[in-house]
Amino acid sequence: MRYSYSAYYIALPRQKLELNSPIPLYLDKNKIKYKVEYLRISYYDSKDKCERTSIPDFYLVDDNVIVEIKSSWTYDEQNMKDKIKAYKKLGYKYKLILDKKEMHL
Repeated sequence: MRYSYSAYYIALPRQKLELNSPIPLYLDKNKIKYKVEYLRISYYDSKDKCERTSIPDFYLVDDNVIVEIKSSWTYDEQNMKDKIKAYKKLGYKYKLILDKKEMHL
């Protein structure tokens, strides 16, 4: 199931920054299958020393890629590294977009 831009808008009221994201438009235009906040992935938070659940922003179905969108205002590098470690362990590829630029950790 692929979400349209309008469904994406409704699905993410808690992520105001992402509501302005051009990503769903790009994905729709290029006919890339994706799901919004579809996955729930447990990871170990090394800062707080506890298990947490990550809800990645996008999952690109055909490529098995998780896409996380962050702003420098809310970005926590160690937390993101903890999440990426869990994603990789489960076999997912990932992309991190920070302030509209793709980052590599």
